[in-house]
Amino acid sequence: MKKNGFVSTSLIYTFFIVFLLLMIFLLNSYSSIRFLLDQYKYDIKNSFAEASGADINLYLMVWDENTQEYELQDEMPAFGYYFEPNFSYCKNGSTISYANGNVSVTAVRRDSCYAYFKEAEKDIILKIYTKETETSDRVLVKNVPNYSYTLTSKNCTNGAILNFNEDSRKFTISSSQKTTCEVEFTKKEMDIIINIFREDALGNHAYNGLKYKEVTEVPGITYTFDSYVCTNSGVNTTIDYENGELVIESSGRNECNVYFNGGTNKVDLIVMQETDTGVSGYTTGLKYSRVSTIPGTGYKYVGYICDDGSASVTYSNGTLTATSDVQTVCRAYFNRYSGSVFIHYYLETSDNNYENVTLIPTIGYKYNSTKSYCNNNSDIIVDGNNIVTIDSTNDDECYVYFDMANADIRVNVFVMNKSTGKYELGSVPVAGYELYNAGCTNGAEITYANSSLKVTSEGPTICTVYFR
Repeated sequence: MKKNGFVSTSLIYTFFIVFLLLMIFLLNSYSSIRFLLDQYKYDIKNSFAEASGADINLYLMVWDENTQEYELQDEMPAFGYYFEPNFSYCKNGSTISYANGNVSVTAVRRDSCYAYFKEAEKDIILKIYTKETETSDRVLVKNVPNYSYTLTSKNCTNGAILNFNEDSRKFTISSSQKTTCEVEFTKKEMDIIINIFREDALGNHAYNGLKYKEVTEVPGITYTFDSYVCTNSGVNTTIDYENGELVIESSGRNECNVYFNGGTNKVDLIVMQETDTGVSGYTTGLKYSRVSTIPGTGYKYVGYICDDGSASVTYSNGTLTATSDVQTVCRAYFNRYSGSVFIHYYLETSDNNYENVTLIPTIGYKYNSTKSYCNNNSDIIVDGNNIVTIDSTNDDECYVYFDMANADIRVNVFVMNKSTGKYELGSVPVAGYELYNAGCTNGAEITYANSSLKVTSEGPTICTVYFR
């Protein structure tokens, strides 16, 4: 009996210990899963916060009465908000504080910090309006406008006193009771002279060791915005380049030289995209505005106009190529259309397979009409230079195949992908690249001029060219 009793008691203790261990395991597992889920949700919400390579990433979260949520803003909130120290935090333990309109972060390592602001009690209400001209209607805005606007009127109820610092662009309001202040800013009449210079080896204007030629308009996509210099350093003037246009802000009169680099291209290529407003262009009855990049989905290339009749522009597989015997300006036009076509390109390889590529070489390959197709039966049109056009007014996805041609001369063009740093098979780029290396078999010679390759050979040859 004692032996049996001893066994029964042991079993009870054993079951109790196993049950206790099981509960501890389950609780630990549950806590780990909840932690992982919380971290997962946190990372989804803030994954973009790690995109910056800066030591400190600061994000301003401002309360929105309409959505009843904190919204991310790219600048400090306007007058009437207060800093919430209990909500504000840094992910890696840094200290965040706020004083005199500035957020400060004390950190010893890389961190991402969130500063929360909530609207103060409505004792003081500030309404900010802007006007483009003295006679135009005023518009209610959220923030104080930049230096190109000047304060033209101010008014507060209940005898409140409002002052504005032109340099810091900040208000101070003194009042012993509730008040509503309205301020109005009017855009200044600026007298800004802009001289535009395009890099040109034959130009007579020198800057930073390069030669430039003065032009009458902003250069096209074959040139890149480099820098600017203004004569009156006492006037606050900034010049930015956005979507093919210069954006100028100035607190007064000034004269500035704006420089565009890009080498001695024969053709200054300007891209024009159909818009609701703009200037007349290639298609009668439509208006166009210039843009800094070739339009993508929703637009199709319709043609070009060059100042010099000897120049020409071709559009192939998302790339514009322009040639000319003399220096000239060409405009390439893109119209809106209802369809959206995505094209996959495939090139035949030496082992009789096909490789997916982004660009089609114009030399050494021929279009395979039997293998090519579109999911929604759009028509595929390919000319003698392998320029692909999809005739469609509906959404579609097309697969275009090219076979190796039995030619005596074959040219393989490799273009560096600037995102990955790797060379990819493609066609001669029109802008933003330079010839890095080129060579041919059997003693043939290859030259590059005016965005075109020329091969001189007395027999069969294979040439390889690299652009970077």
